[in-house]
Amino acid sequence: MGQILSLMEGLYQYEIPSMPPERDIWYFDVPKKDQYWKTPAAEKFKWLDPRGDIRNVKQMTERDRMEYIEYWRDKWENGLWIMVNGEPTYLTGGHVDHLVFNKFKSRNLIYMDAQRLRMYFRDLTNRAVECDGRLWAKGRRVGITTEQVSENIRVLISDYSNNVALQSDILEKTKSTLLSKIIDTYIRRPEWMREKYYSSNGKVPRASLELIDVTVRSDDDYPLGGTARAFPTTSKACDGEEFMLDTMDEVSKWVYVSPAETFEVNKKTIINPGKR
Repeated sequence: MGQILSLMEGLYQYEIPSMPPERDIWYFDVPKKDQYWKTPAAEKFKWLDPRGDIRNVKQMTERDRMEYIEYWRDKWENGLWIMVNGEPTYLTGGHVDHLVFNKFKSRNLIYMDAQRLRMYFRDLTNRAVECDGRLWAKGRRVGITTEQVSENIRVLISDYSNNVALQSDILEKTKSTLLSKIIDTYIRRPEWMREKYYSSNGKVPRASLELIDVTVRSDDDYPLGGTARAFPTTSKACDGEEFMLDTMDEVSKWVYVSPAETFEVNKKTIINPGKR
């Protein structure tokens, strides 16, 4: 059993997995001053390139490619241990996903310890057996938009028919601040860490992100089929739909629609029998 960590002033307890052997903890063999996320000081380090980015698997042998992809898919699911200034530190799979595979404005993000704790809370509640999905009423200027982009992508590729819904105070803002960022981040992920998506004549999608195939399949290799869509700011815009994640953004700025009423309607869409 791993360490039990109290979150939200003791309201919740998160069990951190047991620490692995020292050799499996990133940066254990470098000086304390160099123990930080994506440090360039680790010798013979094969999981990132010298710039701290994902390696190009097309330049690997088949055996190395398989090992590399399996390694990262395990970390995507089960998380990763690193040394941070002398302290063994656990990152959840969602945190690894956020820092390693997602780029924002073509750049990777830096490690922040406060974000690590928020990722613990997300992991705890997402894995709860009572959880059919998540409805996130997000305030303004709380600094978690990029986290929410990563969570939408993670939900989309986690299972078949995982749909995500997006709303903000106006539809245009929903598209510019959430949907477009989800699309742009998603298409920059390594091909082996994302599903194929629908693209009209090779163009970058803008109206929605659809993990679908436009051709009829004759085998069992079906696409995931999930979609990310922006909805108008009306209380019943999502009524009758089914989602694994619904983000109501900048609820403090909603003027013509009641966030509380919309929340009650949207809550009923987070029902996915058999998925959890």
